Amino acid sequence: MTLFRTIFIPVFIALAAIAIFQHRIKDTATSTLEFVKTLTPLSSIFNDKINTQDNLQDHHHLYATEMSAHRAIRKVFLAVEQSEGAGARVRRSIGTPQLRNFSPFLMLDHFSVKPGAGFPDHPHRGQETITYLLQGGMDHEDFAGNRGTLSAGDLQFMTAGKGIMHAEMPQQNADGSANVGLQLWVDLPKELKACEPRYRDLRGSEIPIANVDDDKVTVKVISGQS
Repeated sequence: MTLFRTIFIPVFIALAAIAIFQHRIKDTATSTLEFVKTLTPLSSIFNDKINTQDNLQDHHHLYATEMSAHRAIRKVFLAVEQSEGAGARVRRSIGTPQLRNFSPFLMLDHFSVKPGAGFPDHPHRGQETITYLLQGGMDHEDFAGNRGTLSAGDLQFMTAGKGIMHAEMPQQNADGSANVGLQLWVDLPKELKACEPRYRDLRGSEIPIANVDDDKVTVKVISGQS
């Protein structure tokens, strides 16, 4: 498994870094460091996330000279591995008794899905799931006939809105390895809870990149600005 130094979303950069750190050391029990003192206003997430793919491509390479702020660790706990779906394994940090109230973020899973396992038909409503695939491939399909495939490095926004039933099932890798990724559940604002369900898939090549700290860190900007 290659070194992965990408930070998930700028507004919770410290939190995502720990999930990525868990990926780097595979299945060993790892600590999750949560709760930063200062967060970018959440309104920027919902406003900027509606950008078109063309806008993302126009700003494909963003370069920053330094990190914008130092962040303090407020809480340390272990993200324990548990079973979800049909035989899938996840390490959940947000959405546990240790970190339950972190609005608008409802849940953050670092998932590992081996051949034969997966997430068969299940419902969502009033929320958005953001899935980033680290390794392997995942096929998704919903009750309306929408379908597609995510590969390593790809990103998906699935807006459930007034309700959706869908499935996320792994591809069978030739070497039998697991399909690994991150999934964040975000509570939609009141005015979007009854919107029509929709998807937006972004290939790895379409995600803007920012290089910071003298190019020592590469950040994929999937929402907001950097």
